[in-house]
Amino acid sequence: MSFDWNQHAVAADFFKFENPGDNIAGTITAITTQSWPDGKVDPQLHLHTDDGHEIAVTCGQIQLKTKLVSAAPNVGDHVSLTHTHSENRAGGKTLKHFDVQVTPAGGAVQPQAAPAPAPAAPPTPAPASAAQPAAQQDPWAGQPAAPAAPAAPADGLAEQVRKLAGSGFSDQQIADFLKIDVAQVAAAKA
Repeated sequence: MSFDWNQHAVAADFFKFENPGDNIAGTITAITTQSWPDGKVDPQLHLHTDDGHEIAVTCGQIQLKTKLVSAAPNVGDHVSLTHTHSENRAGGKTLKHFDVQVTPAGGAVQPQAAPAPAPAAPPTPAPASAAQPAAQQDPWAGQPAAPAAPAAPADGLAEQVRKLAGSGFSDQQIADFLKIDVAQVAAAKA
């Protein structure tokens, strides 16, 4: 069994999206995860930036994470991540919006999916039968209750699960990342 050095990749610096217009672009050298004390796990991209620096970008912002899951970039792909604007939400929270562009190694740009219109009020949980990925819920509202029985995953969710599994993430990491039950991950992979 070979050792996975990507799990221990360390970048020389970290990038934080603070203001609209903040942008980072570069080639992905590793994709790891960042675990937090509360048990939350976020993906972390290690980039060789266009200006020659080694930078780590922790993708914990829900909008950024959702768009990256949709694009499913791989090591060797070029990404451009831009904080476009911020939206004030209920409870003093702020939702940061992002533009995500991925150019596969040796390929054409993959445009991001069209963003869903922002709701005026905090989203209400969908009924269990809707099989909507919980990753679209407010990540600060707490963990959603696990369904009594795993629902059949929606096609989009199944595709996200397959892409993440193909990138080497474990079922538990995928479940944590998408905020779904591990049983739903297994059902989506079947």
